[in-house]
Amino acid sequence: MNPVYVQPSALQTYIASDGSRFTELIREWGSIYFRRCGATNFSINAVSWVNDGGVDGVIDDERLKDPKGWFHAKTVMQFKAGKPSLCKLKGELFADAKPGRQRIKDEVMKGFKVVWFIGKALPDIELKDLEEKLSKAVRSVNPDAPEPTVIDFNRLAELISHTPGIALKIYGCRAAFLTSDRALEETPHCYLPKFVPSQSFEVLREEIIRFFLNPDYPMSIKFIAGEPGTGKTRSVLEAVESSDELRGRVCYFPNIIGVDEFFRLAKQYGWLGYAVVDEFFGQSDSAGRIDSSTVPKGFRVLLIGHAYTINRETSSWITDPVSPPTGEDIRAILSQNFEDLPEFRIQEAVHLSGNNIRLAAWICDYYRKNR
Repeated sequence: MNPVYVQPSALQTYIASDGSRFTELIREWGSIYFRRCGATNFSINAVSWVNDGGVDGVIDDERLKDPKGWFHAKTVMQFKAGKPSLCKLKGELFADAKPGRQRIKDEVMKGFKVVWFIGKALPDIELKDLEEKLSKAVRSVNPDAPEPTVIDFNRLAELISHTPGIALKIYGCRAAFLTSDRALEETPHCYLPKFVPSQSFEVLREEIIRFFLNPDYPMSIKFIAGEPGTGKTRSVLEAVESSDELRGRVCYFPNIIGVDEFFRLAKQYGWLGYAVVDEFFGQSDSAGRIDSSTVPKGFRVLLIGHAYTINRETSSWITDPVSPPTGEDIRAILSQNFEDLPEFRIQEAVHLSGNNIRLAAWICDYYRKNR
């Protein structure tokens, strides 16, 4: 299942042929997407409606690896929010830029790929025809240039669905969540910056990926439960971010607040996607319920909670109980994150914590500061 957090029709309404809004949307999306693809050397200009032969955006970074294959390490971009016109594009390809601005044709002659963003959703046959005509124009400048790509609203909606937080802005909504990559960066792991997989992590990782990506998975809600401080959230986020198909596309809620409103909007606008809800303490009518009647069709929801708050004898919610890490797991994690501590201090922290990784990390931090 591919997530859909925005529809082409919503893009049409949001942009409404407004060039500055079109460019700003691409800038906000690109600042996340291109970095996620490994690039840092890229820029997007503030002007997208002046026919001056200038570049609207450029990528020049060999580290970029676009999973869609639409963007290359060397890419020049052009944005047109209004009706696409091949004549206008050809005019820009051959025009001289204003002093101080890059010219599209100069970059094409260097071997850069052309990506043309247009403010309209095109049928597949029209999109293919436009790309073929654009290819002829590009090759008249450089016969060896890469094949160009046209990004219409259908393709742009697919790209923006890789960045759910940007997608919600199109609907005028405040994102009550973090995307999974940001959640992993911002979750406080200051004591344990290095992730060391436990002995059971690989099994958990494969199960989480299968839950989100397998369309035939038998349930749409999964509940991972365990004792506090056992690394549930870190393991879930690391598992998500290890998958190219899931990276950055999962909506992470630190608690249940805002989930009901998100589900309501998802049903209203026909979103499809993935969500992780942390600190789940059981069903509550006041906070909002998460069950088959509230979860939107086409969504997979993974809950993370503390097992001690759930009556295990009567609750069928716990689909994946997580056992605490073993003493050996914790010793390995601490050894790599507190390399300056002697081994006997590591062993002592494991013993004093009662195999609680969070408490053991605090103890090691205390030893480090009070040597």
